[in-house]
Amino acid sequence: MQIYLEGIIIGKKLDGNGLFESSRFIMPQHREALNEQARQKLLNSRPELDPQELDMIAQAIDDSYSEGTQLGLELFDEYNNMVINGVIIGVNQQRGIVQLDINGEIKDIKLKNIIGVK
Repeated sequence: MQIYLEGIIIGKKLDGNGLFESSRFIMPQHREALNEQARQKLLNSRPELDPQELDMIAQAIDDSYSEGTQLGLELFDEYNNMVINGVIIGVNQQRGIVQLDINGEIKDIKLKNIIGVK
């Protein structure tokens, strides 16, 4: 419904969806749900590694540990995978970690987070 008054359109809010067309209010619960959906879209899923790739990772870790050579470990992260370079100085399979020496700083890396070697 539009009312014309000297060339001016009055009542434009009643077009389309009615009054809701011009209303941009979002309830806090709906805003939170929309934000959570956007976060979920950004998350990476953990890749499934085949046995051959797992063997290659294990061999590279063993080589770095026994020879003291630099190794790049590709680590899974929900948002961005990252590569950490260092020398393997310890492996504890019971705890499921490897110890990585990164320029004198020792970090414990979970084996389940390793998805590749560089």
